[in-house]
Amino acid sequence: MARQRGRPVRQRRRVYRRRRSQRVSRAASDHKALRRTVPLLALVTAIVVAIEFVVVGLLPSMARDLRISLAAAGGLVSAFALSAALLGPLLTLAATRLQPRRSLAAVATIFGVGNLLAAAVPSHGLLLAVRIVEGAILPVFVSVGAGVIAILASPERQGRAIAQVNIGTIAGLVFAVPAGVALGTSADWRSVFAGLGVLALAGAVALAIGLPTVSTSCRPNVGKQATILRSPLVLGHLVLSATVFAAMFASYAYLAAILEIEAGYRGVQVAMLLMGFSAIGLIGNAIGGRVADRRPIEGTVAALLVVTFAVCAISVAGGHSWLFLPLLALWGAGHAAGFVLCQVRVMSAADEAPAFAMSLNIAACNLGIAVGAVTGGALIEVSGLRMLGVGTAVFAALAVSSAVIIQRIDQLRRAASKVQAGS
Repeated sequence: MARQRGRPVRQRRRVYRRRRSQRVSRAASDHKALRRTVPLLALVTAIVVAIEFVVVGLLPSMARDLRISLAAAGGLVSAFALSAALLGPLLTLAATRLQPRRSLAAVATIFGVGNLLAAAVPSHGLLLAVRIVEGAILPVFVSVGAGVIAILASPERQGRAIAQVNIGTIAGLVFAVPAGVALGTSADWRSVFAGLGVLALAGAVALAIGLPTVSTSCRPNVGKQATILRSPLVLGHLVLSATVFAAMFASYAYLAAILEIEAGYRGVQVAMLLMGFSAIGLIGNAIGGRVADRRPIEGTVAALLVVTFAVCAISVAGGHSWLFLPLLALWGAGHAAGFVLCQVRVMSAADEAPAFAMSLNIAACNLGIAVGAVTGGALIEVSGLRMLGVGTAVFAALAVSSAVIIQRIDQLRRAASKVQAGS
């Protein structure tokens, strides 16, 4: 009898040890895949972000070459952002049904082919169509890539891993914005488009070969993913992202003008300062990634307050004050931290559909960018660049109010969960 009673116990122990060994082995495999995936996604993200933003510096030369007005050329920027906001979430829902390696490689291929096509057949209509397509698939790339990180990384390391991928965004900005300013008057914009197109195709090949195959068995269907739109908490986080980016871009959209008109810098100096602004963002990105895993809402508010303080102080002190460059560095760090904190915060609020949540966040951020840039432009028309601090402060106040409401909603949700668990 003792032997018979002992067998089930030993069998259960063997099963437990085997399952624990499988979990440890799976965790080690995921960690190894994560270490390979993060730098690969960061590299291709840098190329994609460069394709998005290099146009800003190339607009004057593109307008001259295509014989269109500067305002019409500027439509290439707004069309990209509007397409990302309106079409990105729908395409992301469709892409989540595919293996991430295939969808990411396909998106990078479309970026490459689109840029090469625009360079080979330069016309305003074709360029506009290419920018609309590229804008629509940008959220797919960022969202599906973040979803892969969410699968491979442990919950306590997701923020840090996404921050490491976000280095690619910063690297793309470090290259694209200054390069666009430097090359805008001296280089053929078509060669810039073609070069980035070739890099995007190379990135597509690297993704197809190097990205690991991840399990999609636990991924919810389209209907279940769409249910996050009924969550007050998720909607609150999206409103917070929109107001945060409206606050940041009410001033950031006119940073080059601040450097030229307020501070008196010219040409290469402006390009170098823009590069330094983005490079200092690496510090803010690292800090934001660490804070995002523990206190994402508080971290978002803190980063925005840093940006608001820096912009308002520059507006008061002026561009010729000895405080200008330190304040510019503080602005750059807070700006980059805001990016990664908004990404992790929304993904954490909708962990059942992280890729779709990320695409909604990108849409909200692009809407915030558009509203902030328009508001900043209106303030400049009325009272000049010194008024940008007012616009940033107003949107920051709205963002802080949104953060307070989100925390209250979360408290009520937790209290209701405890009551249900107790009953």
